[in-house]
Amino acid sequence: MKLPLTPVITKNDEEGLIWGMNIARGCFYKVDHVHLFLPMDDGKATRLVNYERYSGFLKYLMDESSLAKPFNASNAALKKVCEEAN
Repeated sequence: MKLPLTPVITKNDEEGLIWGMNIARGCFYKVDHVHLFLPMDDGKATRLVNYERYSGFLKYLMDESSLAKPFNASNAALKKVCEEAN
């Protein structure tokens, strides 16, 4: 059985982007993908900080080591897009 999951954007502004998905309003499972833009050098540069935040009952049943590979692949793809845009 495939669960219908729709991404939800909870923040999208100059400070960052947070989007995620949840099951049963986050009680069962929730993941947020967080991308924060931190100004550096008096606004002349920006540092990107990103991480994933997990919560809900299923979090405790998951093998967190299995999440590292997709997270690193996502970071590599984001890095490529950003560097090719310059």
